[in-house]
Amino acid sequence: MNQFTYNLIHDKFIIRKMIILNILDNGRKFVSSNYLAEQLGCTVRTISTDISQLKEELPQNWEIHGLTNKGYILIKPLTNSLSTLVDSYLSSSTICKIMLKIFKNEFYTMEKWSQLLYINKSTLLNNLKEYNNILDNNKLSWNFRELQLTGDELNIRYYYCVFFYFIHKYKDRQILPDELGKRIKLLLNKSNFSIDFEVLSCIIYVSIHRWLNKYTYEKVFYNAFQFNNSHMNFFNKLIEIIEDYYKIKISQIECNALKLFLFFEMQNKSDHGMLYLKYLYELDKELYYSYLELIDIFKSRMSIGKKEELCMRLIPYFFKANFYNQYNLAINYVLEPLDMYKSVLLKGYNQNYNLVSRWNKKFNNTRFNSDEIKFISTYITIILNSYIKKKVLLLYRGTDAAKEVIYSKLKKCLGEYVSIHSESRNNAKFDFIITNFQQENTNSITFFISDSLCDNTIKIIKENILDIK
Repeated sequence: MNQFTYNLIHDKFIIRKMIILNILDNGRKFVSSNYLAEQLGCTVRTISTDISQLKEELPQNWEIHGLTNKGYILIKPLTNSLSTLVDSYLSSSTICKIMLKIFKNEFYTMEKWSQLLYINKSTLLNNLKEYNNILDNNKLSWNFRELQLTGDELNIRYYYCVFFYFIHKYKDRQILPDELGKRIKLLLNKSNFSIDFEVLSCIIYVSIHRWLNKYTYEKVFYNAFQFNNSHMNFFNKLIEIIEDYYKIKISQIECNALKLFLFFEMQNKSDHGMLYLKYLYELDKELYYSYLELIDIFKSRMSIGKKEELCMRLIPYFFKANFYNQYNLAINYVLEPLDMYKSVLLKGYNQNYNLVSRWNKKFNNTRFNSDEIKFISTYITIILNSYIKKKVLLLYRGTDAAKEVIYSKLKKCLGEYVSIHSESRNNAKFDFIITNFQQENTNSITFFISDSLCDNTIKIIKENILDIK
């Protein structure tokens, strides 16, 4: 769960329960009361009270057990998720109810909302004010005369795309009509356009609903970037399907805006880099040369070939950061999921962030804000780290079958980050040695394992290899 979802809930007690559930949903491992209290910024007594209440709300085949010396553990079928509980919390949320009604063009005064929600006006006003941080982040605000959102149409649509994506994660039905959803899924399966179906569904749902209700863009969207031929073919067929289903003709401005949303969410491939680089040159020569300066900053850390590859792989994300900036859209919703994996994926991130920040001031006229700098730095780090594979030597005494099992375990858990060798040739040097027997003097860091190699040992080895603090 992310901060956007938590901010939809105004009841701090419910938020704590959601966070507790999320932490305990860890594959049946005990979590201490002190850890839970530290994560939630409350006392151990509060955790105990919350869990007692939570036990009464769990489905029949779920249980939370507590042991004095170990903490709490959630027991539930692996085939069950937290979705049903989270959905029930969101469905009872004041903010959720209001946002859904506003989206459906149902606007009421504060007095009327107070009656509909069975809460007093001052409590309602406090809940709305608490939500201002999310609206501010999206360049939106409340109109309290008849409660509704005010702001640029692009920002309103962007907000609702994020809103529906996060709340529908916990529902068991898709947001689009079944027939339309089937036709779009079929198109996706036949094309090489890579995008999450649920994200695409939310974009289409919000865009069509707003357009059919006469909410149009005040600004003109030019053809902000170029799709390659196959992507353009997919887009044209997508428009045909939507127009045929709703019996409408979508305007060019709507098409350009829809294309922009798809560009934000599509999965990029490095073989499209040259297309984006060429278009950046045509679109904004100053920004093009600024981008080349950014690539040059990192050239000392890679070969010429890798430098060119970095240029091609990074350019789609650079383009996205530029468009987020240009249209005043909040990029932090894209960044937040990556924060969970920063310790694993983003070794060297802080150094890269500082370099990009200095580049932004020196070569980019401080165009990008801190979140956009984080976005660019994140993908630079991921790309650079993909070039650096530590060399690991596995030395194991035992049967061939046992050695193969150990090798497979290590390969599965570490293979993305290291190259694992089972023998040393030509005096090859290794960064690490993993072994189950004593070694003679070696310059490599050595990890000693048991004959069976448990999962926790692999986790510790991984943390050391990746220098996770």
